[in-house]
Amino acid sequence: MPQGSAVRLPARAKAPAGAVEASGPNAACATRAPADTVPLYEKLVPAPHTMASEQVSAIQRRRLCGAMVHAVAERGYEGAGISYVCALAGVSKRTLYQRFAGKEECFLAAYEQIVGRVLARMNAALDQGEAAGRRARPNECGGWGG
Repeated sequence: MPQGSAVRLPARAKAPAGAVEASGPNAACATRAPADTVPLYEKLVPAPHTMASEQVSAIQRRRLCGAMVHAVAERGYEGAGISYVCALAGVSKRTLYQRFAGKEECFLAAYEQIVGRVLARMNAALDQGEAAGRRARPNECGGWGG
């Protein structure tokens, strides 16, 4: 994402059914996950294990980004609390804060991964079209076609 550009986030959403609202100074960001939240990923085997710490870190970042995508799709940005994202990822809050500065950084990392995948697929499709002798051009609907 280019520096200086901002992502518009939705206005505050109501807590999802089953969530427990927290109180206190951090209540705006502290909606806890329901106790019956099922992780999307199995927990990693606790240390000592054969994976390098960089590999564990990369796996945890991917899991957190995947959980963030799922949580935001299900509950919206405001409703996707850190506790719920961590419960889905099968990691602790401490792990999230070791890998990201916070919820927004995790969200932006997930966003950048998705945009990267979309751009890669679009470029591959354009490359295939050029290899077949077709040129991409605007179509009647304002989109691009072969």
